[in-house]
Amino acid sequence: MLHRALAAAASAAPRGADAARAAAREVLAQEPLVTVDYLEVVDPRTFEPVDGGHHGPARAIVAARLGSTRLIDNDTLTLP
Repeated sequence: MLHRALAAAASAAPRGADAARAAAREVLAQEPLVTVDYLEVVDPRTFEPVDGGHHGPARAIVAARLGSTRLIDNDTLTLP
């Protein structure tokens, strides 16, 4: 599920950071057993969240719980 969310973020990245976040959240919202701890698009150097005007490299990062198991993942994005 995290991989699908990150893939959705990457597909939406050409439309910007806000679109990437929204696409990933939409995927995770379809998983009723998942509780999202965090989902963010960050600057890969600082890991600070980027705003909608960020251009260039970024990372989508996510942590979620499935029952008692905490899952984390991330992927690179390029924002226009």
